[in-house]
Amino acid sequence: MHNIESYSRYLHQLVKEGKFENVLINFQENSVNFKKEEIANNSYLVGNMLKCYKEQDLQLKGLDFLKDYEIDVFKDTYVSNHYGWLLHSVLKNYANFPDDTLEDVIDAAVVFLCRIPILEESNKLLIIQLFGKIIAFEKRKENITIKNLSKVLKGINIKHDLVKNFIASEPYIVSGIMDIFRKSGHVERAFGFLKFLKVEINDKTPEQILNSYGWSLYTKLKLEINDNDDDADMPFDSLLVDFQEPDILEVPELHPKSETLNLISSKILLFSFDSEYSPFSKLFNLCLKSEKKKPNPNWAWMESFLTALKEKPLNIECATIQFVKNGKQKTIELASDLETWYSYYSLALLKQKKIQECIESSRAALFSIKRFHYNNDLWFARKIAMANKGLGNTAQAIMEMELIEKRKNEWFIQKELAELYFENNDVNKAKALAIKGALAYGEKEKKDGLFFLLGQIFAFKEDRINSYKHFLLSKLIREEQEWLIPNKLKLALEDSFVENLPFDKSSLLYKDLLEFWKLEGKDHLNKSVPGKIGGKIIHLNLDKGIGTILGSDGKKFFFRLRDFDENRDRIVIGAFVEFKSKAPRENRHDMNWVAFDIKLKK
Repeated sequence: MHNIESYSRYLHQLVKEGKFENVLINFQENSVNFKKEEIANNSYLVGNMLKCYKEQDLQLKGLDFLKDYEIDVFKDTYVSNHYGWLLHSVLKNYANFPDDTLEDVIDAAVVFLCRIPILEESNKLLIIQLFGKIIAFEKRKENITIKNLSKVLKGINIKHDLVKNFIASEPYIVSGIMDIFRKSGHVERAFGFLKFLKVEINDKTPEQILNSYGWSLYTKLKLEINDNDDDADMPFDSLLVDFQEPDILEVPELHPKSETLNLISSKILLFSFDSEYSPFSKLFNLCLKSEKKKPNPNWAWMESFLTALKEKPLNIECATIQFVKNGKQKTIELASDLETWYSYYSLALLKQKKIQECIESSRAALFSIKRFHYNNDLWFARKIAMANKGLGNTAQAIMEMELIEKRKNEWFIQKELAELYFENNDVNKAKALAIKGALAYGEKEKKDGLFFLLGQIFAFKEDRINSYKHFLLSKLIREEQEWLIPNKLKLALEDSFVENLPFDKSSLLYKDLLEFWKLEGKDHLNKSVPGKIGGKIIHLNLDKGIGTILGSDGKKFFFRLRDFDENRDRIVIGAFVEFKSKAPRENRHDMNWVAFDIKLKK
């Protein structure tokens, strides 16, 4: 072949036959017969070479070919089209290329999109595909920026109505652009971009755009409430929902809803309930959490929000999250959306004193949910007990709370059961259990309501000094936490006032009362049957079937669960027991004595 035109036609025929490797070999052998300018100026030859390099996964050689022959890829549509698909192929197979090469290709792709006629019908598929790959590449970066995105939007003249309409008609492009804005810390630009494109959010909105819109709402709400709900140490827990609040706080005016929360509330039903890409689950949980953490949650709003989802097919699958704690990888399973719905819905009903509905909802949860998380089965049972209390069924509430306290030996459960005992005029039981709660593990700042209850108990017993000390401790804690002082606490302090008590800090008074509680606790421990020792379980290892008892004399006793004459479910930390003891094997002085014939104290 003596001229470039006939040689180009020959190669073109090979390309049509799919003989891409033959084309590359032939060109390598015969290109020396032609001048560089001849090759560079023949659009069909250049375009076909680029196609062959792409089809043979030799993309980098294709780019080198362009450099070697100093080819202007924008001089001809045929060349520019194949050049665009070559760039697309590199980004599609990004894992096969080094990072510096990919950055160069991204820069080239950005320039390409800015120069190619975006509204020509023949270019639209390439533009959509290449723009999508640029977006996907940018989203994979560890530190996402909007530099390249801004260049593209400016280069294609996004303000032109026809260009704007073209981009708006491509859900994956719109979704990807929103994701880059959001992930780069410009979530407001994501909403602004939707508004600029005049894309409406309704039941006709494409799912890709809906999901990106929902994730943007999620990010915005997280920023507004300064939340880190991805913290593995702080999963949703009904324990936290029910108890992490000052429990004698006076109720201020309701806080108005944020615009973001209103938007989420109005759009939440648009999102898929079970798609892995849907923001529903995260939005759902964050909305509830953001309302719950307010000083005075709007329980009526929460009930309304949840009622809208009552008949919806909420996900029953449980997600897991992994995290590193103390240098070890851990995995925890989270509650399903359905379990979360029941937890908050029953709580909202209880807080509004919708007693019968709360009981029905909690019972439905216990019946419907197969596997509970965070002891939610106990918390649903607790809500039923509290609801019975609200109905005046104190005896029933006490019976239910006693069962819960045996399984969940925590101070807040003991406090609520002590309140029930006190209301039922069983003051001694109330006192013993409240002191047990005061001595139990837990931050003193969260126990101000428990200390108030102890003040009431000692006031009833006409023990003015100890009554005043407990009321004062509650007051000092609230002052140090900058919480309101309720009127009932002010009145209690006035009624029990004692002069010249040297306490102006909660830590000092707490230390003083701690010794008092220990003495009171020992009085209870010492009430043992003849021939037996009284004590309290302070450690359990159920896997090994062993534990430790603190005796009334201050000594520790080792025991095995098999020596316990009780159902294992009733053996809990904090339980008071009676037992016999014997010396350890070999009578070693460095080992604890052994407890046996152990029984729970009635």
